[in-house]
Amino acid sequence: MSDEIPPVPWSARAPQRYVFAVIAVVLGIAVVITALAYIRAGVGGVVPFLMITVGPVLAVVYVYYFGFRKFDQPQDSSGTPPVA
Repeated sequence: MSDEIPPVPWSARAPQRYVFAVIAVVLGIAVVITALAYIRAGVGGVVPFLMITVGPVLAVVYVYYFGFRKFDQPQDSSGTPPVA
């Protein structure tokens, strides 16, 4: 088994990671604003309520992935660094 550490993806290097994190936050906010507009208009059924939940969750996941995840450390299948 090889202990080779994979290279850091292009999208997770600075300054790209900051740009992608900002884009994720802006899209998360846009999804919530759109959902609120649908709710205010009385259309869409349950979908706008799901959008209010899913928009911020996806923004947090992508901000973590692009901004805080450490690619230079080996990780197990769960995505967390191994405990030594």
